[in-house]
Amino acid sequence: MPHPCIKKLKRATIAKNCIMKSIKCLLLILCSFIICSTAYAQDTSDDVIIILENGHKIHGKLLHYDPLKGAKISMGHGNEVFLDLKMIKRLETVRVVETPYRFKEKGFMSHAGISILNGSTHSGFSLNYEGMWGFHRLLSLGMGFGVDNYYSSEGYNIMPTFISVRSYLRAQDKTPFLYARTGYAWAFKDADVGQVEADGGLMWNIGAGFRLASGDTMFNIYSGIKVQKSDYLRTSGEVRISDDILFKRVEIGCGILF
Repeated sequence: MPHPCIKKLKRATIAKNCIMKSIKCLLLILCSFIICSTAYAQDTSDDVIIILENGHKIHGKLLHYDPLKGAKISMGHGNEVFLDLKMIKRLETVRVVETPYRFKEKGFMSHAGISILNGSTHSGFSLNYEGMWGFHRLLSLGMGFGVDNYYSSEGYNIMPTFISVRSYLRAQDKTPFLYARTGYAWAFKDADVGQVEADGGLMWNIGAGFRLASGDTMFNIYSGIKVQKSDYLRTSGEVRISDDILFKRVEIGCGILF
């Protein structure tokens, strides 16, 4: 028969192992509780690093934890792994902070854009700059100027000055927006094409776009309708011809916000 001291030693060893396993289970349960609680309490997403008994580390999202069996984690791209409790040494929370909202809603901003002006029979281009003051994400007021060409030929260059209003629809760096501009444009005669007089007129421009973010620089793409009034008087031999024109164009462009 085994010596009584040996029996006591075996009982003590078994009890110690049981206590250590219980402590380990409690620690894992506590870590899991903290991870889950934090995930629901904060506006950030939580990942975990599982430290294995052999020293290896596995990074992923905790999907399920059973204090008696082990943990199931997602490693991305549809890969899920179940780790037996005997393999796990401890869990660590990894805080993954979401991309910050960098757009400056209030204060002065500048926008420079280039666009194509498409018409049913003629097309041209537009270059513009505007300075804006943001009062709120939904309201920015500005003033600007540009150079517009409604025909791809000479003689129809117009310089508009305008006031503008812009509204960004979401509190995110990537967001749709609406804009409207109105103002007066100056037309310039071109003697090379027979123009002897040129008068500008009112300009209207409305549209929508989408703002994109790349680091701290904001790009955008936009499309809208642009209407411009102008009058020209030109000669063809002894004949004087008056052109009363209302340009109507579909605008498609891109710009940079800084």
